[in-house]
Amino acid sequence: MKCLTMIGNFKIIRSTYNCYFIHYKDNHCDYEVAKALQISLVYYHDIQKSFNGSYDYFSANFHFKDKKDAIKCAKFLEEKYEILLKLVGD
Repeated sequence: MKCLTMIGNFKIIRSTYNCYFIHYKDNHCDYEVAKALQISLVYYHDIQKSFNGSYDYFSANFHFKDKKDAIKCAKFLEEKYEILLKLVGD
C-alpha cells in the first residue's frame, strides 16, 4: 500500500485493489484509529459511512472507492479532533 496524501497526521493509503484507507500516524486499522481519537469504533465507522465509506470484509476495515471521499473524511477528522489530539499529546 502506498501513502498518497497526508492531512495533518492522517494518511490516505491506496491499496493494491485501488481502494483508499485512512490511517492515523502508525495506526493502520480502524480500531487503532478510533482508539487514538478516543471515540468508539461504531462512531468512527458511522463517520466513514457518512463520507461514502464501505466495509471491506477482507481487511475488516472501512475503505473508500473514491479518493476524494477519503480526503474529505480525513479533513473532517483532522478539523474535529485536531485540538483533542494536541491536548492529549498525540
